[in-house]
Amino acid sequence: MNTDKNRLFDTQARAVFESLQSK
Repeated sequence: MNTDKNRLFDTQARAVFESLQSK
């Protein structure tokens, strides 16, 4: 399992989600 890659994906997904929510 690549924890670092999974964490990076989660960080990007959260950033995108928050960006959409702020609109």
